Amino acid sequence: MVGIASPSPLSHLLERRLSVERIGPYRTTVGGDLDRALLLYEWNAAVGAAFHEAIGHLEVVLRNALHEQLTAWHTAQQLHGQWYDDPNQRLSGPTTGSTWRGGTVSS
Repeated sequence: MVGIASPSPLSHLLERRLSVERIGPYRTTVGGDLDRALLLYEWNAAVGAAFHEAIGHLEVVLRNALHEQLTAWHTAQQLHGQWYDDPNQRLSGPTTGSTWRGGTVSS
């Protein structure tokens, strides 16, 4: 049976700086091997960063799609200016209709 190689001093330092509590689940996953746990931690950070990038792109696409639809609605209502700068605040507050005015919903 082959044992786990002794972790490097740098690995021990990283574990202390990152915290034993944070690295613990990674160590458990890899059978206690600190070096492999740190590699897994690094991999997890890279995957998280990739998701962050994808979510950032999704946010831009969603925001632009909402802007396009709200601009079309604003234009169809024959309102002046931009939907986001409406002095009558037709899109403020909860509503199930097309506009919201002072506590009443109107089409």
